[in-house]
Amino acid sequence: MKFLSLGLVTFLATATATATAQADVDKPPHNQVVFEAKNGAVIVWSEEASTLRIPNADVAILEDCSNNFQTCLTDHRGFVFSYFRDCNEFDNSRLSYRPKIVAAIHNDLWMVFDAAPNYMFHYSIPKGVIGIYVGATPSFDFRHLRRSQHMRLDKFDALEYGLVSATTIAECKFK
Repeated sequence: MKFLSLGLVTFLATATATATAQADVDKPPHNQVVFEAKNGAVIVWSEEASTLRIPNADVAILEDCSNNFQTCLTDHRGFVFSYFRDCNEFDNSRLSYRPKIVAAIHNDLWMVFDAAPNYMFHYSIPKGVIGIYVGATPSFDFRHLRRSQHMRLDKFDALEYGLVSATTIAECKFK
């Protein structure tokens, strides 16, 4: 009976260690923000490495242009994001890159930047960026949505990468 108990304990210890190791592999590091599309493709925004990995594109090296007023990131090649650190701030003239609001529903904003028209960001106040839409082609321009009177966000589901990690980026605070 002692042999069976020792064997069972060894089995349980091994199974627990294997499950723990597998869970660690599946979780992204705490310094990465992960967005996933319905087809399983992912965008990984690494704060530590200052990089952005997007499917079918080169890894972008991001420059942090943030200050006390804003969270700001750019790769100087077609990707930018800039938004207020204070949720009550609305002076766009102080942002390095001014967002164009495509849609607003309660505390959710869908915005695009002139310097990055191939990307549309879903920003939830105060959570931060909870979704990134990537244009279907390199020349895709989300800015045309601002002029659309019959725009439907669900039309762009195939282009949406939704937040799947617990970590967020660019959250604002109510001061």
